[in-house]
Amino acid sequence: LSTVANQLKKAAGAVLPPNPTIEDLSEITWKNRRFVQKDSLARKGAKGRKSWIRSHGTFLVELNYQDLPIGHVWCCNRCDMKGAAEFFSVQATSSAADHLRNESSPGDEGVIDIYSGVIPKRRRLEQSAIPRAKIKAIQELSVGFVIDSDVPFTIFEHSFLRKIFNHFDSGLVLKMAWSGSSVTREIHRLFEAKRDTIKAELRNALTAVHISFDLWTSPNRFAIMAVFAHFIDQLGHQQSRLLALRRQFGAHSSENLADSLIDIVHDWEIEGRVGCAISDNMTANDTCLYYMYQRLDPSMRPVDIKARRMRCYGRTLNLVARAFLFGKDAELFELEPDINGMRGLVEQDLDHWRRKGPIGKLRNIVKFIRSSPQRSEQFKRVTREQDHEEYRLCEESTAELEVVMNNETRWNSTYMMI
Repeated sequence: LSTVANQLKKAAGAVLPPNPTIEDLSEITWKNRRFVQKDSLARKGAKGRKSWIRSHGTFLVELNYQDLPIGHVWCCNRCDMKGAAEFFSVQATSSAADHLRNESSPGDEGVIDIYSGVIPKRRRLEQSAIPRAKIKAIQELSVGFVIDSDVPFTIFEHSFLRKIFNHFDSGLVLKMAWSGSSVTREIHRLFEAKRDTIKAELRNALTAVHISFDLWTSPNRFAIMAVFAHFIDQLGHQQSRLLALRRQFGAHSSENLADSLIDIVHDWEIEGRVGCAISDNMTANDTCLYYMYQRLDPSMRPVDIKARRMRCYGRTLNLVARAFLFGKDAELFELEPDINGMRGLVEQDLDHWRRKGPIGKLRNIVKFIRSSPQRSEQFKRVTREQDHEEYRLCEESTAELEVVMNNETRWNSTYMMI
């Protein structure tokens, strides 16, 4: 028997395309009438119906021949089970309540008295023809844009941006919850949802969960710790997931770092699955990992902990390259010209300059230019003159270019300086 309930059960297993429209929703048909489930369509600000008749029937939205919503109806579960579905308008619950009272048997406790229903306290929101799944997908993409582009949460409230969106689909814009507070709530909701997904990935990994971590100081002088997880998923693919990007409080002692790592491991419920740990060559990291593994597994021997402590290969390779370019002590090389200048040893300073390789000479040139606003302006003036002579020193406009100084912590900075 193709009852409304059976059709709803079948519709529950349907998979929607990435960008669904109302035509993609599963239809409920009854005697040449067509419906879709009310909860599958979006209504901005809707919090769900709280009417007592919900427990005795199903709310649907009827469609016309153009697949547009024409009204809300309520289908009685009792009549539907008998194969004689009855539909009532839900502008008010009185018709549905009268029907339930007439259909109920004397002494039937399953029907609540008509007057016990909750009186609506707010105007019913207008139903749209936009699938709820489409709204959800756009909200997730909006959050991704805000996070990835580092723009304000209120970006979608900008009047000009709204006008641009209205040219594409004004109806969709009206249904989107794009205020700053809405974006904030959506970020928290998505974080928790994706967090559960990643926990499941870690729990079902085919291998141990290996971690890598590092610390650095942000431009606003906050110490930040980042922790990644590395594992093989159920399909045999290598995966990396960011587990934490959090502020590190207190001293960067081994015990303090170990406490932070333990907290992160507990948060992701991988206490018994931690494999190797990758970090740079700081001695504090050796002791940090010793404390961490001892707390995770007190029976682990020092030799086992040492075997799980992995050095960052990229960091080691970077140090080797720096040694080839600058020798053992690049900082000492930079200090020597200053000392020679203070002592008036011009010849020694010139000899020191010439003995340095091409990378060192370039670095000293960059440092010389950047150490004075007047020299920086002179460099720009020279490049502008070259531009006027139709000889371009670079592809980009020189008005935006600056000489770049390499440093120890930023990888590829020497390449960018060149």
